[in-house]
Amino acid sequence: MKQTTNEQMASTSPTLEYLSNAKVRKAIVGKVKSSALQPSEWPMPVSETLLAQLHDLLCGMVFFSLITYVAVFGYLGLMFPTFPLMFVAPKLYKRVTDFLISLWLVLSPIFHGWLFNTRIRTFGDGMPVQGRNVIVLNHRTLLDWYYLWFTLVRGQRPLAALGRLKIVLKSSLRHIPAFGWAASMCRFIFLKRLWGSDRQYLTRQLENVTEDSSHHNILIFPEGTDYCPKSVASSARFARANNLPMYQHLLHPRVTGTVHTLKTLARHRNRFDTLVDMTVFYPDLEPKGKFIFTGKQPEQIWFLVRNIPASEIPGIDETDTPAEEDKKISQFIKDCWQRKEALLNQLTHREIQIPSSTWWEHDTCADHSMLFTCVVIFALIAPTVFAVALFHFRIVQLYSLLACCITVLVGFLFGGFDGLELRIRK
Repeated sequence: MKQTTNEQMASTSPTLEYLSNAKVRKAIVGKVKSSALQPSEWPMPVSETLLAQLHDLLCGMVFFSLITYVAVFGYLGLMFPTFPLMFVAPKLYKRVTDFLISLWLVLSPIFHGWLFNTRIRTFGDGMPVQGRNVIVLNHRTLLDWYYLWFTLVRGQRPLAALGRLKIVLKSSLRHIPAFGWAASMCRFIFLKRLWGSDRQYLTRQLENVTEDSSHHNILIFPEGTDYCPKSVASSARFARANNLPMYQHLLHPRVTGTVHTLKTLARHRNRFDTLVDMTVFYPDLEPKGKFIFTGKQPEQIWFLVRNIPASEIPGIDETDTPAEEDKKISQFIKDCWQRKEALLNQLTHREIQIPSSTWWEHDTCADHSMLFTCVVIFALIAPTVFAVALFHFRIVQLYSLLACCITVLVGFLFGGFDGLELRIRK
């Protein structure tokens, strides 16, 4: 393959905005690599023996069992007891629930690092350490959001970074026992994909999430769903109907919700600092949803990051009419997706050499070892104490039944704890 210098690549390929002129921020992520990542170093698919497959299956079962165990008993024993604070001390309620969810979000990368050999690499600018950030990420698989957690645990305050993470999700996910219930209590943003009903909820939830926070990370998937045959066909029909280019690696973004999010936060200058334009790429294996159960994990996962100050986004400055602002921001997002498509095409065909000093590798267990050890001990002991009490004391059994009934009732009457919290704020 023809070798080129970094300057030549940056001038011939606009997609290398993610990689060229990147500021090395050692405090953001893990070990900064000083040598260029050559195509020969990229992972290659390998055939596995039956023994290796059984090993992966065992690791997958252990991982899923641990995460589910902590989620179920952690919700009943730690998360749900904070519910009364929503009424009497709402600010304290937010802080406590953010802290509790951060424990579970940190546990997943730690367990993953113990059981699997996946290497998470970040290229370009890296995740901002602080600030009020909106992250836009392509939705290649069902697990993209999960691997994003790895990029947040290597900062100076990993618990705070994960506690401040709010993900925009489908509304049906809030009703998943334990997992969805906890996300609802922690003010994740759940959309029905019906703009008539989502608009007001999104506006109020964004205000609720950001009003008492000096730092936050709001994760949006503008594509709206993961990359699968059904969504690819739908995206292709949308492209043909609107005279748009056909994408091979992405879905066309549905920009209405993203535009509204950026404009809502921009109305309050202290609530939006940076748009984190992030692209996920799987060099060797795309982890489909079932892989988390079978233990089949990719060897490497790459995140390519470009940080864009809010002031540089067209239409954010509120000098145009609302219609013109929407048009400019929509075009800006579409341009970002065109860059992503060109970049992913180059990466897929290995037509690019990653410049030196632009990538970091995440070794989850290497940094913050004492903190993570304490997190693991607490997050395992506390649910275990509750689980033992559940099987031995009738009052704990009645409490657990009551907690589940109240959770289901709140979901039926208000759509979830997030809906009830917004109702209280009126």
